[in-house]
Amino acid sequence: MSEAKAHFNRRLDRLGRKHKAMGDGYTTSLRKDGLLVATPRRKPRRLPLRPLMFVAVAVMVSKVCLLSYLGETAYQARLDRLAQGGTVERAGAWTMSIDPVTRALSQRINEFSG
Repeated sequence: MSEAKAHFNRRLDRLGRKHKAMGDGYTTSLRKDGLLVATPRRKPRRLPLRPLMFVAVAVMVSKVCLLSYLGETAYQARLDRLAQGGTVERAGAWTMSIDPVTRALSQRINEFSG
């Protein structure tokens, strides 16, 4: 008797999950035996925003630290040398270029460090 109840509870759980998934929409299809079957609509994949934001913050922190450590003239000289390279190097130079936020944060760090 308990095995039948466990089977029934598993079936209820499965139906509950399917019902919840179908709340976002569903599609129907006709099987070969003539039965209409409703299946939940698949959700489109989204870009993983958290890892992308982590990479963006890591790049920004590294830019600020390098600019603060090297100074603007030495940093710009290295960027100019990097911009003379191939496609990947030019993309790296563009990514690591000095923008107003990087410059302001670097100046702020230099003010605090003395």
